[in-house]
Order: sequence, then structure tokens, then C-alpha cells
Amino acid sequence: MEDAGARILALINKTYPLKMFTDLQKEAIAAHAEVVTVADGETVYREGAEAAYLYIILSGQVRLTLPVDEDDPEAGEQTLGDLEPADVVGLEALEEESEYLTNAVALETVRLARLNMEFLDPLFEENAIPYTVLMLLLSSLKLFLKLDFSWRNPDEAVLFVARRHWMFAVVRLLAPLFLFVAGLGALLLMIVLNQPGTTLPGFAAGGVTVIGALWAIWNFIDWTNDYSILTNQRAVFQERVVALYDSRQETPLDAILQTSVDTSQVGRIVGYGDVVMKTYTGTLVYSRVPQWEAVRLLVDDRRTRAREASIQADKQTLQNQVRQRLRLLPPAAPAAAKNAKAEEPRLTLGLVLANLLQMRSDKAGVLTYRTHWFVLMKGMFLPLLALTGLVVLSVLRWLGVLTLLSSAAFWPVMMIFYALNGFWLWYRYEDWANDKYIVSDEQIVDVYKKPLGQEEKRVAPLKSIQSVEFERLGITGLIFNFGTVYIRIGDTRFTFDNVFNPSEVQRDLFHRIASQANRERRREADSERQRILEVLEAYHEVVTKPVAVPPPAVAPSTGNGLPKSG
Repeated sequence: MEDAGARILALINKTYPLKMFTDLQKEAIAAHAEVVTVADGETVYREGAEAAYLYIILSGQVRLTLPVDEDDPEAGEQTLGDLEPADVVGLEALEEESEYLTNAVALETVRLARLNMEFLDPLFEENAIPYTVLMLLLSSLKLFLKLDFSWRNPDEAVLFVARRHWMFAVVRLLAPLFLFVAGLGALLLMIVLNQPGTTLPGFAAGGVTVIGALWAIWNFIDWTNDYSILTNQRAVFQERVVALYDSRQETPLDAILQTSVDTSQVGRIVGYGDVVMKTYTGTLVYSRVPQWEAVRLLVDDRRTRAREASIQADKQTLQNQVRQRLRLLPPAAPAAAKNAKAEEPRLTLGLVLANLLQMRSDKAGVLTYRTHWFVLMKGMFLPLLALTGLVVLSVLRWLGVLTLLSSAAFWPVMMIFYALNGFWLWYRYEDWANDKYIVSDEQIVDVYKKPLGQEEKRVAPLKSIQSVEFERLGITGLIFNFGTVYIRIGDTRFTFDNVFNPSEVQRDLFHRIASQANRERRREADSERQRILEVLEAYHEVVTKPVAVPPPAVAPSTGNGLPKSG
């Protein structure tokens, strides 16, 4: 039990925010915690069960899930993310008489420290900081369950999600609500007084009332659409303006160099601030979030854990290679491919057209993007309209309605116009198809080519990319899901204009950037490990196979004790 308590205590010292308890409180928690073991595939708790315990994962992985359709058990379950050692699960237990909101399933044999809330409540009263942070995580879980982040990986757990501070919703509602109240008040006054000549002013007051109400609704919905998000894989800031704008910025956790907080005097009084993250590719900001200091510490904790996991993986790799090099282990077997079932995208008309027109193609690992089919249709509108006119004229001539020219003159002229129109259609299509945005494992390429004309190609290495952002502008961009991806490389900016599903393009770019960075790190680490292994192998050879040193040669004696001279 003492060993188990020591292991639990060591893990509590790594678990945010439990590590913010005092030393005596942490020792009491470690002594009180009950260690439970859950077999692979078994549940830690079920959705709807009484939330009586808080859990700390000691070893193994736990997956949070929800049924896709509660009325149809055979529909399967939606994966909400995988949690690892030093993560806290069962946050619902923080509230009295509550129920678990998700299922928690063991992905392997899992050991957990189970904590009774009756024991924790007095500790939270003594030290409110861990309780405040845990409640922040619980509110994030509740909000996450109401949202749909389609860009999230199946095993990616959302730890924190919040909108901007509620004060900014209030500030944005002041002007429209004033307009609404003023218009409604004037309308009611005219109705009560019922004076002649007030019909037109009454309509004006009613219009002001409706405008104020719609403005208020717009501003409130706009406030609800901006999110600061932290997962166990990346930091994300998502911003949307209804029917006008959609943008998402993100960075992997191990790419965050440092964090800081930017607050104003008003922000410190009311309780909001900006959490600023400096990364390899620029700056990511959680704008005007509540409890900014707790959020910053959470980001720091996750950043540190991501780097420690990377260091530990490198260390384990080096140890295994040393053992294999010194023949203490058999050669490593090839890693088995993961049989993870990828979530299939829902088939929509936009996706069908995107695949049909090859707006995104993947050949031999090289991604090629074209502009959206809406841009193609827009460019082909006039030639298609002209073609329609030619067809109408041909039909009218065939029916004998149009007798402007003789048949001998009409049809050759029409054939010429059909040929010119066909060339016009071909030119528009080729002009659309020739503009490509190419992403390989090493570089990005922007190809601009005019049919029968000039071609311009811009190339930049992936490793030079500093930031990647996207935006959808206008109602057509949101309806048809296209926008522009902005890629910052030093003082130069590449743009992938009007590409289908720009959030997916951004995700592809981040994946390629991260993959290339990992390859570079692996190459450097492998080179360093090889040098270390060569030194260790040479040392091992010297120690295990010492070289026989011959005795020193002795010169023959002359009989008088002196060596014989040559």
C-alpha cells in the first residue's frame, strides 16, 4: 500500500490542477485514494450513472464515448477522445446529485485512483484553486458535448473550450436592445394615445423594433460562434461570423514555445484576458477568455506533457537500439499497422462535385487543389448563356419561326458560332483547371497558367511556413464551403484562393508541416543515436574482448649483468 500511495502521490504532483494542493493535502489524497483495475474493453462508468467518484488515470488509456443514437443501441458510439495517465476523468462528480455525461471505456488494462467526493469536498473548501480549475474543465466538457467540431481527430480529447467573456456579449447587445426598447416604447405609446396621423410613424417604430431585435439576435449568435479550444493534441482558436466569415487557427502542443497573458485594468476587474502562445509558426491568441491564468497554466501543463512524452519516446527508442546493437535484445519486429476505423465523411452534393471535378486529389502523397466548382460555374456563365441562345435560335429556325437567313447561309453561320462558343467553354474550363495548388512532403507550389498563354509557378519549402490561416467570406462561401487559405512565409504570402473546404486544406498543411518537422527531428535524433551507439559498441568491444598485450622484450645479458650491446 505504501508503494501504491507513493506512486499515486508522484502522479498527483504531475496532474494539473491537483498538483496545486498543498503537500499535506496531496499526501492525504494519496493515502485515501482507492486503486481500481479495469480490464480491457470494460467500462469505468456509464452515461447516466450516479457520479460519485473522481478518477485519476494511473496507467493505461481511457476512451470517452457517447451513443450515436440513444434509441438505437446498434448504431454504435461516437468517440470523444482518449485520455492518458495523469488525466482526470469523472469530472461530473464535482456537482452534487449529478450523473456521468459520457461512457468511460478502458482501451487496455487500466489502473485508476478513485477518490470519493465526501473526502475531497473539505479539501476543496480549504484550497479553492484546484476546485475552480476542475469546474472550468467540467463546464468545458458540458459545452463540448453541445458542439460539433468536425475537424477533431477521433482520439483527440477536448480539454478546454470557452467563448469570449460574457461581458462582451452584453456590450454587443446594448445598442440593439436600446434600439429595440426605444422602437417598442414609441410604438406602444402611439397605440395607447391613438392619435390621428400616427400610422406612418407607427410603421417606422415597428420597423425600428424589428431591426433592433434582429440585430440583437445576430450579435448574440455571433458571440456564441467564437471558441478558444485546447485538446490533448493542439491549441485552436475558431472564429465565425454568421453567413460572412469562418476562420480557424491552430498549432500542435509541442510547437508552443512559451505562453503569456495580456490583460487590461478592466479585464483584471471583470475577469477576462488574452492568453498568448508563441509558436514556431507565429502567434496564437485565446482572445478575452475568462479565468485566463488557469487557462494559461493548463496550456503550459499540456505543452510540458507533450514535450516530456516526446523525450520519453526518444529515450525508450535509444534504450531499445542500444540493447539490440549490443545483442541484448532480438531485432525489432516491424510495427503492426493500426486497424483504426476512419470516420467516413457524409456524402453531400458539394462533396460529389468536389470529387468529380478533382478539386482535391491525392496521388502518390502529393495533394493537388483547384478552385471551387462555383468559381468554374461563375466563369462559364456567359458562354453557357450564349450556348443557350444559340440552341434557342437553332430550334426556332428548325421550327420555321425564324426566317432571317436562308438555310444555306444560316446553318454555316451557326456552326461557326457553335465552334467559337465551344472554344470559349473550353478556354474557361482550362483556365479553371490549369490553376493548381500543390502540396508535397517538402514544398508547396502555386501554379497560375493561362490557356495558350503564360505560366507562372511559385515554390516555397514547407519548413519555411510561419502561419496558416483560412477564411470564408460571404454567404456563398459559407453555403458552398469554399474560401481562401493564407500561408505566411517570411515577408511573402501565398494564397490558395477559393479552394473547397478550406479548413480541411489548412488541416492538410498543418499535418504536412508537422510530419516534415517530425522527420527532420527523427533524422537528427537518429544521427545522434548512431554516433552514441558506435561509441557504446566500441566501448563494449573493449570491455568484453580485451586485446592481449605482449610482454616487453628483454635484451640478452653478457654475463656481467649488463645488457649485451649490438
